[in-house]
Amino acid sequence: LGLPSEALELLICSTTMAPTENPFKWLFLAQLQSGETALASYTTGIQILTANLEEQNDRVDVVKQQIAKAYCGIAELYLTDLCYEEAAEQSCEAAISAALAAHEGSLDACQ
Repeated sequence: LGLPSEALELLICSTTMAPTENPFKWLFLAQLQSGETALASYTTGIQILTANLEEQNDRVDVVKQQIAKAYCGIAELYLTDLCYEEAAEQSCEAAISAALAAHEGSLDACQ
């Protein structure tokens, strides 16, 4: 709370030491980063969540919601930090489509 630089340092340390444990740390890390670095963190978190989806028997819907939210984070990056990228508009639309595919009816994706 109120210590983003310390949080960033701890999250980077955690992702380095145990990159595939707890995919949510990648999503938290992405929120503290910007541009391509944030995109890479969101992508890693999504990959880990998706790979572990089958193991989440009673939490599949919750995990799908988190995947959709992560894709919305990527879309937001293309509306802000990465808006000058050559294919920003298409990448943003692709991220929203992926969010809706991950969790149909995602309120985050529909906003």
